[in-house]
Amino acid sequence: MHTHRCAALAAAITFAVSTPTAIAGEWIRDSAGNLVAPPVPKLSTKLFDMIEEAYDPACPTNQEVIKHYILADSSLKSGNVKLLAGALPQAFADVWRRQLHMKPTPVSSVVAQPLDLSRFGGGPALDVTEFGANGCAFSRTIMPAAIFVEILEAAIGVEV
Repeated sequence: MHTHRCAALAAAITFAVSTPTAIAGEWIRDSAGNLVAPPVPKLSTKLFDMIEEAYDPACPTNQEVIKHYILADSSLKSGNVKLLAGALPQAFADVWRRQLHMKPTPVSSVVAQPLDLSRFGGGPALDVTEFGANGCAFSRTIMPAAIFVEILEAAIGVEV
């Protein structure tokens, strides 16, 4: 990834976590105790640059996105790809949208690639992709790891 693109990504992440998109009572505290709002799911017709692994680039599946994450040569990657299983993808999506006062959306799968954005002034984050009932990726959002864990804990009802 080019340095300028990485810097732009870090700036976008800083903006996303500092934008007040939820009411204060539903914000999450980061590791320093600062209040941050969960980022809004990013919906787009082009969520990824061309994924060579995808049979249909307009509809990358969770397996294709996982393969893309694993094969990507990025110095930002900081751990193994996460795939939420069972009822957890829908529960995760429901909690996330409820915190943002958004309508629920059917979700069949959630995949997350851990990232380390510390060299850009950020910290641990996850590149989260949601897949609809048709199996196609429909949202992709970079979120701080602390927010991901808070949403995950709320979705399963225990501490992770």
